[in-house]
Amino acid sequence: MTVVNDQLTLILREKVHTLFAEGVADVFIGYRHGGKPLRVQPHVARSAADADQLVWNPTCINNLTSTLHKFADMRVGILVKGCDSRALVELIKLRQVRRDGVYIIGAPCPGIVDHELIARSVDPATITDIFVEEAQVMLTTDAGEITLDPADALYAKCLTCAQPTPDLYDELLGDPIAVHPIPLDARFNAAIELEQLSVAERFAFWDEQLNKCTLCYACQAVCPVCFCTACALALPRNDPKRKNRDRESVFSFHLMRAYHMTGRCIGCYECERVCPVDIPLSAIFQKAEKESRDLFGYKAGSDVAAVPPLSTFGDKT
Repeated sequence: MTVVNDQLTLILREKVHTLFAEGVADVFIGYRHGGKPLRVQPHVARSAADADQLVWNPTCINNLTSTLHKFADMRVGILVKGCDSRALVELIKLRQVRRDGVYIIGAPCPGIVDHELIARSVDPATITDIFVEEAQVMLTTDAGEITLDPADALYAKCLTCAQPTPDLYDELLGDPIAVHPIPLDARFNAAIELEQLSVAERFAFWDEQLNKCTLCYACQAVCPVCFCTACALALPRNDPKRKNRDRESVFSFHLMRAYHMTGRCIGCYECERVCPVDIPLSAIFQKAEKESRDLFGYKAGSDVAAVPPLSTFGDKT
């Protein structure tokens, strides 16, 4: 099975060939086809031949900015979606990435398909192409064409995305996608629902959810703005508290990580996507983002010149 937007994929490969030929980049971080239907995987191209494996299509879910630290001493090209570009803005402000050391190809993104949702309607192995637009997701299959509602095909976070086109880029892949205002109560729906509960009810909810946590730290590893080389919150693999999933260790890890992400989280929710036990981590970070906006008027990833709220002091008037 091959899912390719032929035109944009070919344009992307041509652009990366040019970057290598002109010496703009030593490596280019993008996507290539994965080993399973509706799956891609991150791909680091180091030559024009490697660039011929690059793809861009509605299955490219990974936030690639989390890999930039591995190439800190190189000239790097990278493909970013709107949510990815917000992470890149924060990494530049936090001096984890040099703006002049990265060449950004922005990819306007109408939404990324969730393979698990798609599989409820059609066998992924029969799909040969996918096209996403605002009102529908169109699949071309061996048996013909199928049209799905975005709610039945896209990741939930894509349904409330207010920035489908990256703000930060050196060149754009395709045409910009019109921005449609998303009400904040839709953007922060999980956090708002939890706010309506009593303290006891909220504690019971998180006690049940976090009791599932295995302290695998996948959420931390995938987060593009959680970049400490050695995390003070992470327990060694052989620590009895980690082996036994000590309740206090679980709660302290998630609460402190949420605090650290205040003013940083850009809402890609890769943490929730990779969680092996399906903890609704997006609710935690919706709350952190909501409070950052309400208290400090700060929207992470929107302005490379804005000072993060936890990096400065001042009176709130």
